[in-house]
Amino acid sequence: MADYVSEFTTLMASTPIEFQSGPEEFVNDAISQNPLVGMFLRGRDLKDVCKCGPKLKDRIFLEYNSRFGKYAPGEAWDVANPQSHTYYERPWAMYGSYMSWTEQEIIFNNPETRTREGRKSLYKDVKAQKEQDVQTDIIEGMDDALLAVPDASLMESATIAGSDRRSIYSLFSVVNEATNSQWGSWTGASAANAFTTKYGLNPTDYTDAQGNYSWAPKKLQYSYSSLSDKAQGLGAKMEEMTWELDYRAPTGISTGFGSSKLLGEETNWGRYAILTGLTGLKAYRELLDNMGDKMRTQGPQNAAFRSNSGYDFFGIPIDWSPKIDSLAMFEPSPISSSDTTPVTSANAGNAGPRFWFIDTDNLKLYMHKDKMLEKRPPREPSGTVEFWWQPVLLWWQLFPRSIRRQGILYPGITVS
Repeated sequence: MADYVSEFTTLMASTPIEFQSGPEEFVNDAISQNPLVGMFLRGRDLKDVCKCGPKLKDRIFLEYNSRFGKYAPGEAWDVANPQSHTYYERPWAMYGSYMSWTEQEIIFNNPETRTREGRKSLYKDVKAQKEQDVQTDIIEGMDDALLAVPDASLMESATIAGSDRRSIYSLFSVVNEATNSQWGSWTGASAANAFTTKYGLNPTDYTDAQGNYSWAPKKLQYSYSSLSDKAQGLGAKMEEMTWELDYRAPTGISTGFGSSKLLGEETNWGRYAILTGLTGLKAYRELLDNMGDKMRTQGPQNAAFRSNSGYDFFGIPIDWSPKIDSLAMFEPSPISSSDTTPVTSANAGNAGPRFWFIDTDNLKLYMHKDKMLEKRPPREPSGTVEFWWQPVLLWWQLFPRSIRRQGILYPGITVS
């Protein structure tokens, strides 16, 4: 009698995940199912998503001394060899999930009554179910990891202690409102797992000619109690943030941010995004209502009738995650408290919604091209019968080309 379970297990071992016949299909799937992962991937080519090697490395100009000046003929020059580049690197974060099946799932579908081709159809159907399940698990897990509360011991440390495993840098570990964006250092106290460096570099070591930190995001405060104030309100500060970050429409697009092409698929997204929680969306809608659904620089945008793509600001999409409002990652109230336990934005010293301005051309999500949903051989766990499982691996990392081109807008200004 044919060993139907062995036939199915051989199929699972010898074929890639169906949507990975080309890795871009996984990327597109992330776009359609996961808003946060999609925020980092939309508008990017496959070659810009998949990398290889044991680590991600880059270099950047974070400090600069001018050598340009006047001279007289025959004058001796005072010259030096500048060492301007700063190198930084970080290893991949290794994640995984698995598929599993039992003998009963195969034999209860009566494979003995089917022809060889009929059994192939059965096996492919079961395979598709298993792969859809693990695909969903991985994508949901990626979203959770990108929204994780910062933890330097798991994200920043060169070595990970004990039984812990390296975590991907979360968005909030890179862009936050803490001093120099080094999360975890409250006034009067030092929170556990605080950051003193970011990707191995200390922001306090690098400043530009104006004294601004070169390795830290732009931070602005707005008035949550006076959203439509012309100087300190939400709209005014959002506009100021786009100026500070020099957000510009892509070349050749004359209005808004138009459409960009991702792997042959037309989208209406560019490389910029504004991320907030549900409370932030409500605040933005209130701003539109206060402005009579017309913002001076934005033009008409009826808050009661959103477009299918949702809200936007200057053509920049406003993405949101329902998890943000419940995340405890802000300084407690009062800010001078010795309590080092982070709290939700509603209970923070500066209470109210935050808005993250993300330039995904300078803060990128990478995946290892050989470890992007890599299926390992199926195996039977020791001590079990009629049960098989198959690991599926993902190496990935959130890695910046520039941190100062990111920004966070948070409440804290009182308008008299």
